[in-house]
Parts: sequence; structure tokens; C-alpha cells
Amino acid sequence: MKSTQRDVGIAKYDRLMRVGGLRLEGVEWRSPMVPPFRVVGFPWIARDGVYRRMPLKPSHPLPEAVDALANCTAGGQIAFRTNSGRLAIAVHLAGPSTMDHMPATGQSGFDCYVNGRYLSTTRMRPSLKKYAHLFFDLPRGKMRTVTLNFPLYQGVKKVVLALDTGARLL
Repeated sequence: MKSTQRDVGIAKYDRLMRVGGLRLEGVEWRSPMVPPFRVVGFPWIARDGVYRRMPLKPSHPLPEAVDALANCTAGGQIAFRTNSGRLAIAVHLAGPSTMDHMPATGQSGFDCYVNGRYLSTTRMRPSLKKYAHLFFDLPRGKMRTVTLNFPLYQGVKKVVLALDTGARLL
């Protein structure tokens, strides 16, 4: 039976649905490890400097499975307030999205909440370990509370955020 359904090419109509090729001008890239950003869910981040749910060198041996799963960043968050009209993220993952029972956005994506409401989730090519994504492009000036939830089943090596140059950050 021949399918009559056509690909609507959603990325043509909605640039937030595009994957890859992010180019922004007039932004500053910042590390969330530096205040006033607040990173939560990784109690040993100040000591070990990594997004991990258990210490790198625990005082007692961990079962192999627990040690491996500690690198999954579920439960981690980045929180801040800003008047930036744009927010983008660049991410370096520990590996590609390879789970066959979960979409890449769940395994390796960040969720963005603005003023307590869900706004969007990063999109990436599952085969890549690095990606960039534009969360929003809104009018500048209004202060917004932003919360970014880390991926569920992936390690995150590095994260940087892009905000409009000169935007306030609290």
C-alpha cells in the first residue's frame, strides 16, 4: 500500500525545529559553572568539576552499575534569571544517543522552562556527541526565570549558554 502522507518539512516553517547549523550574532557564551548561574543535582560539582551524581572518588567502592549510572545527569538543573531575548545552548555529551527504546531528546536533550512553564527541548542528531540549540528568541527586556533540566540517560562533559550581549543575569 502506497503512503499518501508527505513530509511537511516543519523546519522550513519553524526555525526552532531545525537541527544543527546554529549561528548567532550579538551573544555572549557563558559557563553555567560561574555564578550567578545555579547548578543543582550534582552535590560534588564544586569539588570534582564534573556533572556527575556521585563523587569521582568516593570514600567506599561503588558497584560498577551505580558508578556508571552516576554519569547520567537526570535530576540536574541550571537555573537563572535574565532579560535576554535569546537563549541558546551548546553541549558536549559523553557519547551519542544510542538507546533504541527512547528518543534522542529524552536520552541526551535538555528541557527549558521559562517562568515555570515548559517551553522547549533541545533537538540533535542522535549520532553526534556535540550539538547546539536555540531555546528561544523572544522580545528582550522582560526578566524571565529559566530552568534547564539536564538529559536523563547521558553524560554531559561541557555546557555553555548564549545570552544577548549585555543582558542582565541574576
